[in-house]
Amino acid sequence: MRILVIWFLDISEMLHASPLLRDLEAIAESGHDMVCIFPVAKKVTQTSRKNLRIEVIHIWESVPIISHVYFCLLAFLRLIKRYKDTDTVVFGIDVIPFILPFLWLYLFFVGKPRPVFTIRETSPIVETRSTGRHYMHIYRYLSLRLSRYSDAVFAISPMRAKEIVTKYRIPEHQVHVWPSSVDTRLFDPSKYTQDRQKIRDKLQLDDKFILIYHGDLSEERGLDALVEAISLVHQKRRDVAVLFLGKGRAEHGLRRLVKSFKLDSAVIFHPPVRYDEVPRLIAAADAGVIPLPDQPQWRYQVPLKLIEYLAMEKIVIVTDLPGHRWIIGRSRAAFYCGQGRPDQISEAILRCLSNKDSNRRSIRQQVAERFSSHSVVARILQILFNCKPIFRSVHSVAHSREENNQNIGSSRMYAPEDSCVACVGHKNNVHPKAAQQGEKLAQ
Repeated sequence: MRILVIWFLDISEMLHASPLLRDLEAIAESGHDMVCIFPVAKKVTQTSRKNLRIEVIHIWESVPIISHVYFCLLAFLRLIKRYKDTDTVVFGIDVIPFILPFLWLYLFFVGKPRPVFTIRETSPIVETRSTGRHYMHIYRYLSLRLSRYSDAVFAISPMRAKEIVTKYRIPEHQVHVWPSSVDTRLFDPSKYTQDRQKIRDKLQLDDKFILIYHGDLSEERGLDALVEAISLVHQKRRDVAVLFLGKGRAEHGLRRLVKSFKLDSAVIFHPPVRYDEVPRLIAAADAGVIPLPDQPQWRYQVPLKLIEYLAMEKIVIVTDLPGHRWIIGRSRAAFYCGQGRPDQISEAILRCLSNKDSNRRSIRQQVAERFSSHSVVARILQILFNCKPIFRSVHSVAHSREENNQNIGSSRMYAPEDSCVACVGHKNNVHPKAAQQGEKLAQ
């Protein structure tokens, strides 16, 4: 297939862009021609990636809304130039209102065959970072409403897929799952056994039980509750510390909170590192913690950091959300902390300390089977193969849609929360070419 990707994600922020680029590279490695159009706000020395052709559009961080419109306009023009040589277009959902209506209008008047249009929903926080907060809610709603006029919509989890079908009245056969994936070769604990002690010594936390949180330090992620929970834990035992890896709007407020609780020696703020350095710091920790509160934007998410902690064979302390349950279920490596109140998090930490020797090797194996890049890509390829029609004219969309329904009807949109068939490329429900290419990637 010849695939064109248009995504409003600044690839100069590699910590956020690397997971998506890894999935796209895995698709390209299976023999598909990939061209990607991304924005860049900062000067980058290299935009090329293995097997990916990346075209960048320079934007301005200081004017996010103008940059967003500017990117969509130029991306639309490049799409028009390339659409004859493209079989499938993968849009990030945050470009849909600016591109899809005009694209349909253009193709209607030219009356020529068109490629398959697919849409991948991004997390709310990525959209917030990219397009600004003021019109995020309306913009997301409009994007999903327009998504029904695409050939396939990818959601982050089966529960979110079901919500999209119900809330936005998108036909069930159009909605599929594209979860977060992890590079199990990079996040392999056996590679970092020597780094663990060095980093602990450097942080002066060798005698502590270290909890790690990495990513955005933003107000809506429950991090203030985590700091307060540490103060409650310290009333009973003092051998627990938290490592915050990253930066964000909430950092200054968190530092003030840490100072007010006199936790300066127990809460460490580490600046962001390159993505390939993240596993080293996770290796130095004893457990990962994700205190996301029970709010609509988090309820059905599949946090990449959670999958990375499990791939590194770490115990995890997480809030009891459907998205978290879908990933780890009743695993002994998981310690749930209810809705994320400070007292609930502190109780989970104490339970974790009492059972810190739980066997975690089996959970890494399950993560590799369900969320490794090759497993996720096998499922994506299955959907794209099923969705891919012979080039068709926009004047025959109704007839093509009927054929497409028959092709996809045998493929389940999502599985029950305990089986996860929809995201792993189940061996009995995968297009033969996709399965073969998935096995090739696994090797």
